[in-house]
Amino acid sequence: MKNQKQKSTSLLSGALILLVLSIFFLGIWTGLFAVHNWWAIIFWIPAISSITNLFQEIKRKNGFSFAIVSSISGILFPIAISFGFFMNVDWQQFTPLLIIIAGLILFQTGFLNSDEPIGKMAANFRSWIFSTGLAVITTGILFIVSLVLSKNNQNLSLSWFGIPFMICALGGFFFVVKSNAQTERSNLFVIVNLLTALIFFTIGFLAFAGLKLNFWGGAITFALYVLLSIVVIQIRK
Repeated sequence: MKNQKQKSTSLLSGALILLVLSIFFLGIWTGLFAVHNWWAIIFWIPAISSITNLFQEIKRKNGFSFAIVSSISGILFPIAISFGFFMNVDWQQFTPLLIIIAGLILFQTGFLNSDEPIGKMAANFRSWIFSTGLAVITTGILFIVSLVLSKNNQNLSLSWFGIPFMICALGGFFFVVKSNAQTERSNLFVIVNLLTALIFFTIGFLAFAGLKLNFWGGAITFALYVLLSIVVIQIRK
């Protein structure tokens, strides 16, 4: 039964690939549309296979599994890359879009709710995954803004790139707050997450404010970390 399903999926993928290739080359031959680097259509072959895999995985009703995330990734990236070649874009300008797509894929990983090991891991670090995905998306957007400003002979201050670090840190802070109600997590594990979040937030804040971390700044940051750690441990008792 399983082999029959795999065979039907392969046949469906093959049929869709042939159909898309036929329409593509027919469109070029008839002049219906023109593209640069027509050979980039080869990137659509794995993308189409991922589409059929996606529908098959949805039919299985296994929840939002890692297979679904992988399929979506396998659709978005190849198609985005192929369009970059079709339009003969400047890859320096096209890269931010790929960064945003990567962020979207990472963000959607936070919705994993399957019983797979990767699903359980995502459930434990869901807030980190969401915040990191948003941070990557924000980075891509900032690169786009920077490119737009550069065309007008303007520059985007590097301090703005501190924002993604602070966004990423928010996931860690939320993780710590949520962990206060989950006593199965060890204090050490929670404190390490707090330290990581505080480091990311400090880096982002300093970059955004255009400041440098001196001795006293480091001492204050460390003292704040110790204080927050004590508070967290007391709350979790």
